[in-house]
Amino acid sequence: MVLHELTEELRDERAFKVQLFATDIDREAVDRARYGLYSADISYVVSPDRLERHFQPQQGGYQVRPEIRNMVVFATHNTFGDPPFTRLDLLCCRNMLIYLNAELQAQIMSVFHYALRPGGLLFLGASETAGTERERFTPLSPRWKIYRRGEGAPAPLTLEHPLNAGGARRADRPDDLFPGLPPSSRPGTLSQQAQTALLAHYVPPSVVVNASGDILMVNGPTGQYLELPLGRTLTNVFEMGRDGLRYELPAAVRQALEEQNEVVRTHLAVEGSERPRLIDLIVRPLPGPQTHLLIVFRERPVTEGAGPLPEKSDQIRLLERELQRSRENLQAKIEDMAVSVEELRSTNEELQTSNEELQSSNEELTTSKEELQSLNEELITINAEHQRVISELGQANNDMKNLLDSAGIATVFLGNDLTIKRFTPRITRVINLMAVDLGRPITDISVNLRYEHLTRDIKRVLDTLETLELQVQTHDGQWYLMRISPYRTSDNFIDGVVVAFTNVDVIKAMERQLRDSLTYADGVLNSMQDPLLVLDAQERVVAANRALYSLLQTTAPQLKGEALQTVAHGAFDQLDLLTRLRDVMSSERPLSSYVIDLTLPQLGTRKMKVEADPIFSEDGHSVLLLFKMEDVTALLRRAVQEGEDLRG
Repeated sequence: MVLHELTEELRDERAFKVQLFATDIDREAVDRARYGLYSADISYVVSPDRLERHFQPQQGGYQVRPEIRNMVVFATHNTFGDPPFTRLDLLCCRNMLIYLNAELQAQIMSVFHYALRPGGLLFLGASETAGTERERFTPLSPRWKIYRRGEGAPAPLTLEHPLNAGGARRADRPDDLFPGLPPSSRPGTLSQQAQTALLAHYVPPSVVVNASGDILMVNGPTGQYLELPLGRTLTNVFEMGRDGLRYELPAAVRQALEEQNEVVRTHLAVEGSERPRLIDLIVRPLPGPQTHLLIVFRERPVTEGAGPLPEKSDQIRLLERELQRSRENLQAKIEDMAVSVEELRSTNEELQTSNEELQSSNEELTTSKEELQSLNEELITINAEHQRVISELGQANNDMKNLLDSAGIATVFLGNDLTIKRFTPRITRVINLMAVDLGRPITDISVNLRYEHLTRDIKRVLDTLETLELQVQTHDGQWYLMRISPYRTSDNFIDGVVVAFTNVDVIKAMERQLRDSLTYADGVLNSMQDPLLVLDAQERVVAANRALYSLLQTTAPQLKGEALQTVAHGAFDQLDLLTRLRDVMSSERPLSSYVIDLTLPQLGTRKMKVEADPIFSEDGHSVLLLFKMEDVTALLRRAVQEGEDLRG
């Protein structure tokens, strides 16, 4: 907010572009910060000017305005594991170093030195320091823990504890386990030497990785197929693959994990350090409780006269062309969005100008109305026809009395001293009034209500001049809507209050019937074993059953009102599914036997058979959509297996 205020103050002198990055390892904390909703207690620590300027009131608190939130990029980021941001002018890390030991503090200070540009500022917590390396960070304010980065170039970041080729510790080697024995007499030495020689000369180069691609063991010379890029040391085989393996290797590993079977990719051209090589890539899952895979690089002999090796496969060229088209479309959309934002901003300014003009016109009309009222009073004063005026007033009084009597609303008029001025006949059902009660205080009259604060509410309306509405019940069970409003004369003078009672028994009965219907509908939905959703015309969730909540691991408050494509973190964000549902709503024809892939948090990807039926209102128009699902993963797998058995 301070940066936004400074940029506005200096806008005429110089244009500034400010970009803020807010990161944390906790995704829930990042999502909450991105929403920018604070409780109402911040009004005690934030000035009223900034509350009005940078916040907009929401239910239960204040939310940061969009122009402030758009300046900040929120992201989940691990300081020790993820690549750091670079060329930062200011880095704030407060009250995190105090939880780390000296070794980790030195490591993270290297990361901070790498991320900041020369001369950038580092802002630490009150109990933290930048260490003793004065050539890296120079203290500017010891009290506020502000440091300036030195001018030197940052050292490349590397892993502190890289894995060795075998994935074992030094203490597990025979030399450490048997230090007193000569090499030839140590157990297992001869067999291990023989196995090592056989693996080096007769087994193709290979690596053992986990499901994420991290290298656990290396056998043979793999440098012709894997390379270490510049910068920090990598142990992930996906990031180390040379040209020709960069796309095939992750795809083969992914296929082997899904099928739990050996995957072979033949005739792959790999750009080695000396010459292009033609290899077969073999990925084989290893048996065991943990998910490990063996990746073998088997080189194929290149026959004479076979021609040059292909540089890239057709699939890679297709992916590159699609990526280029996506980039061009994204750039065009960004430019169109910028133009739209400028047009909206111009339209908003025009609307503000029109609003000011309308306000000015409204003030002029109000002034004109007051002048006309004054002129009318003067004309009435000089009018000589007093008798006609009295007659008209009497007729108006009679009309008003008949109107109140025939309106069917129980009404009583009270003065400022709570004395009864007038009432309609129906008021006797609520308040025990008679004609002789005119001029008596309302406090002397018994009230047929199960409500004890009528006098208090009348006095509050007289004090605040705000209309009060609430539902009350008589002793015989009748429900009424009680409305207490100030009585205003033609000259805007408050001359008491008007208390009106409208019978709402029919509405109450309808509310009870609606609650019973909703309870019945929920019972019917929850009795179904298959997951069910009820959607409205905007594809938002209206209701669901317990089977769906259990499948998506969510609750009714989290699901109701959400758009279908955002339910379960976008599990239903499938263009073909949404298109078919919209066709059902428009054509009013049900959808049946349609299978989708649904990614669930704990179950993974499941095959779900989807059915959608429109629900018609009494006038024959479709207003709701019943969305049903059935898990057919096991059936499809059984069918595929039977098909494979038949082919075999």
